[in-house]
Amino acid sequence: MSIKLGEMLIEAGLLSRAQLEATLKNQVIFGGRLGTNLIELGYLSEENLACFLSKKLELPCVTVEQLISISPDIIKIIPKEVADKYKVIPLGLEKKRLTLAMLDPADLSSIDAISFVTGYYIIPLIAQELHLVQALENYYGIKRDVRYIHLADKVKELHRITKHDEHKDKTVKEPAEINFPLTQEDDDIFDIQEVVGSAEEPFKTKSFNTTPVIMEPEVVEPAEVAPVIHSEESVVEKLAEAKDREDIAEIITMFLGQQFDRVVLFLIKGTVVDGWKACINNSAFSDIRNLRLLLDEPSVLKVVNDGRSYYLGPIPETPGNARILAGIGGGAPSSVLLMPLMMMGRVVAIIYVDGGKEPLANRLADLQKLVGKASIAFEILILKNKILMT
Repeated sequence: MSIKLGEMLIEAGLLSRAQLEATLKNQVIFGGRLGTNLIELGYLSEENLACFLSKKLELPCVTVEQLISISPDIIKIIPKEVADKYKVIPLGLEKKRLTLAMLDPADLSSIDAISFVTGYYIIPLIAQELHLVQALENYYGIKRDVRYIHLADKVKELHRITKHDEHKDKTVKEPAEINFPLTQEDDDIFDIQEVVGSAEEPFKTKSFNTTPVIMEPEVVEPAEVAPVIHSEESVVEKLAEAKDREDIAEIITMFLGQQFDRVVLFLIKGTVVDGWKACINNSAFSDIRNLRLLLDEPSVLKVVNDGRSYYLGPIPETPGNARILAGIGGGAPSSVLLMPLMMMGRVVAIIYVDGGKEPLANRLADLQKLVGKASIAFEILILKNKILMT
């Protein structure tokens, strides 16, 4: 019988039911794996989670030293596309046995697929997600999401504090750090807990002598572009069918993008605002993910977040507002409309629109209703995640 990872952690006394539920909410809103969200919220350390999975799966956990000293000849064995798709790093090759660092070594179908591509028998090892995504960036140039950059800084700070606290106890060993360079500065993000063996031949999958573990799925981008949404009724239907947060964002921006010049979804994480999804002149605008602002400086985003209400009117001239406009293509429209997406009494996202064929004030009621539907869609996802993970 398969065991859910969340339930395993609870049974082991490493996680409470309330902490799991808060983590599931965080995962639905901000994406990523369950383990990443547990670490981000401070419920588990990377080391503790990796050690727990290592014992349960009876597989070794990759060390930092292994990840930072890989030969280029070994890296070449796994193409960039394969490494990115399956989130793996090749560590070594002995005869026909290829050792892989993996986020999910219990995913036998992925192991079989990689074995087929490479022609080698795969020996999977468990890798801590933060270290693995840094390794993917270091060896393959696969850019990390900004949340991992923040989390790397947070972990390094915790290690620094640990080192200071353990200075008087020389018998305690400091946790190892990965030493890949950080490529972007990041600021503290407030945790919104309330919201949310040996091989005989290749092409054979190793069987584990343990109860199967259902590893948490990662929230990923939709593989296909959704069809045009012509009516509010069809929007409601698609929101009800949304499989993840990216589906919800895609549906909202696609629908509103047909009616306004610019549509932008901003994701709120404590005192930080990240560009999430955007549609400009009815075309997807992927550069929005490079936009990041702080809520401690004056801007229309701060007004909406602090007031938990909509903003309608021209954008005042402030440095923060200037960065917003520059990040979404420039220009200062005569009027903009921003609306908060609320969950559990908090603003978790802000929807921005400008342009269109009629005054924004005429659309306010309809758009507020649409934002309410999106909030309900998120609540449904949280309930689905809770059912699947507990």
